[in-house]
Amino acid sequence: MSITAAVDLGKTRCRLAVTGADSRALYSDAGSPGLATAGGVDTAAAAILLLLAQVGPLDSLGVGAAGAWAAPDAAAALARRLADETG
Repeated sequence: MSITAAVDLGKTRCRLAVTGADSRALYSDAGSPGLATAGGVDTAAAAILLLLAQVGPLDSLGVGAAGAWAAPDAAAALARRLADETG
């Protein structure tokens, strides 16, 4: 069974939707000021990883993050960090 997660990381809330063959779960917590801010990658990763800690192993993960378009290097760093942390 394939488990897929999608993250919507905003400045106010971070939302995580996890779907499997016959299930869907939603998680939500505080967001992050944005990738373009000082320490943006660290705060974004922390917000996302906090929610991911509530679920098991994933087959795929997609992330939409505030500030990613304005800070492509930070977006790439976040992607690398999440890949390293989640396998």
